[in-house]
Parts: sequence; structure tokens; C-alpha cells
Amino acid sequence: MPPGEMIGYFQGIEWGDYPYFIMEDLNGETHSFSVTGGIDFGKFENDESLIGKKVKVKLNEYETYIPEGGDYYTITELLSVEVME
Repeated sequence: MPPGEMIGYFQGIEWGDYPYFIMEDLNGETHSFSVTGGIDFGKFENDESLIGKKVKVKLNEYETYIPEGGDYYTITELLSVEVME
């Protein structure tokens, strides 16, 4: 998936090594985006009324070396979120 914008439905925040913003696009496909600095994901993590809400996200994609995996990985980073409804 190229960087840019996506519209879909917020599904939740999941935790791994970092928090991940989970959403379903308008075609029903689920996506997971890395949440890094600058995003107040706490309101999404703590407000269950936002689950299922239509959102527009802005994304950036970059490649980085992850020592734990021993390789380079493409990361899709969440830059901003707008609740549309």
C-alpha cells in the first residue's frame, strides 16, 4: 500500500513492540499502522464509542532496520487521524 490517505472504519488499538492503529478500509480489508510520536492515540485507545467510526488517516511509508528481526522492514506510519462522523 502506498503512502497517502485512506478512509475506513476504526477497529481499535493493539499493542506489540509499539501501539498499532487498526482500521478496516471501505472494501472490508483490515490494516494495521504503526503509531509513533505526534499522534494522541490515547483517545482512540480509551474511548470505545470510537470503534466503528468512519475515519480518514494520513500515512507515510519508510524502510528501517529492526535488529530483533535482523532485517530491513517496510513500516507504514500513521501521521494523522480525522474522525469523519
